[in-house]
Amino acid sequence: MKYRKRPIVIDAIQWPGDMNEDDPRIEEVEDWCFEMKADPNKIIMMDDGTVSITTLEGQMTANPGDWIIRGITGEFYSRDPDIFAATYEPIMENTNG
Repeated sequence: MKYRKRPIVIDAIQWPGDMNEDDPRIEEVEDWCFEMKADPNKIIMMDDGTVSITTLEGQMTANPGDWIIRGITGEFYSRDPDIFAATYEPIMENTNG
């Protein structure tokens, strides 16, 4: 038998990584994490430009360019940009209040 992955909608943001603490993109990522109700102990920005993410499967590292994803049950994990592009496509969000 063959199976196809069900279409699902996820929230994601790309981690630029090449920033210092004064870079405004850090605030964008932090705001996104807050909006997604990420536990601040589970998504930690490291000094080396990576992000440490506690996932359902254990610790993951998001490298610069990787995507941080919030899954359908609220879990967080990272995806390499090539895998992300092969797996997900952007959708238009309804902006009509």
